[in-house]
Amino acid sequence: MKIEVIRITQQGNVFYVGKMKAANLVKIATTKIRRPKTHDQYKTFLQEIDEIVNKEIAQGDVWYLREFERDANIQRKESKKRLIEIGKDIEKINNIFPNAIICNISPLDECNGDEIVKISENGTVLEFDENKVEFSIIDGQHRLGGFNYTSDVQKYLNDYDLVVSIMIGLKPAQQAELFATINGKQKPVNKSILYDLSAMSKDEYTEQVLAHLITTWLNMHEQSPLYRKIKMLGSGEGTISQAAMIDAIQPLFSDRNYRSSFDAPVLRELYLKHDIKGIVQIIYDYLSIFITYFGCKEFDHPIYMKSTGIGGLLKAFPTLYSEFYDKTKTRTENISILKSKMYTVLEHFVPTSNKYPGGGASVQKRFAEDLIALLCSNSNVV
Repeated sequence: MKIEVIRITQQGNVFYVGKMKAANLVKIATTKIRRPKTHDQYKTFLQEIDEIVNKEIAQGDVWYLREFERDANIQRKESKKRLIEIGKDIEKINNIFPNAIICNISPLDECNGDEIVKISENGTVLEFDENKVEFSIIDGQHRLGGFNYTSDVQKYLNDYDLVVSIMIGLKPAQQAELFATINGKQKPVNKSILYDLSAMSKDEYTEQVLAHLITTWLNMHEQSPLYRKIKMLGSGEGTISQAAMIDAIQPLFSDRNYRSSFDAPVLRELYLKHDIKGIVQIIYDYLSIFITYFGCKEFDHPIYMKSTGIGGLLKAFPTLYSEFYDKTKTRTENISILKSKMYTVLEHFVPTSNKYPGGGASVQKRFAEDLIALLCSNSNVV
């Protein structure tokens, strides 16, 4: 295939802009839709983690997931509603798609040794064998997919020239970074997906990657109180969004300025020591105590296993950690202290959607304030 192009250079990076008939583009393009993994698909991950923790959380650790760097499925899941809307737009008189569809050309595994893309000497023609490359869409999947929702697919595919920006040989992590850069500040992309993409960078030690991995661990490990309760990538099974969990966990060890005790980075010291095991252990113990306690009681419309309840619990954590956690005591002793206080004063605490309607930050804050008021005082009335 040959495409007439213009060579573009930006800060030493080179890519090409050209045009392709929509019919040709859909023949060769692939869309890497990043899908939430099922429990079975995480089997390799679980085996790696279980080898480290030896099936005892007290011996646990969390490690960078190499699987994320290998997983090239960076696109958000297609929205059928959006595709239908675009299909209708395509059929409108005078409709145009002026924005470029951003693509990447990489060799298929068996063609690594070949020169997969040839550029003419004057840089105006790009040539490649479509049978030896993966021509993937980094951004623009819905525009291209919308053609399939027109009344005459082939007619409209033949009618449209599309602007394409073509990258060559980007690694999956680079494609993910580009996708996140393009879409990160726009509303349509589910925030959870952008968090998931952060784990595809190198295994550098960052607050966001750590929060992401802790969230993944909490969702996938059978000992976790949130086992299979988190909606990874913002969809699928679960009652708590991945983004909400990361937003709640990251402030516990974040270096940013905090405005109240609800955001105090009480686990910052452990983070700086790279004590991931210690951070996971404390968060695990804390959530387990409360979720087990609330789970033993009967509530109409409980929220302790939803974003409101978990968000409220984690907002209360810095205060309760400072109040009850004693570094000189053992883990068992610290758990016992908090448990004894809970069973004394929480009898009248009612974590339900009727008492805490909605799921915003203000409701989570009120949940946290009520919990703190009870546990840090002698009162037993909310």
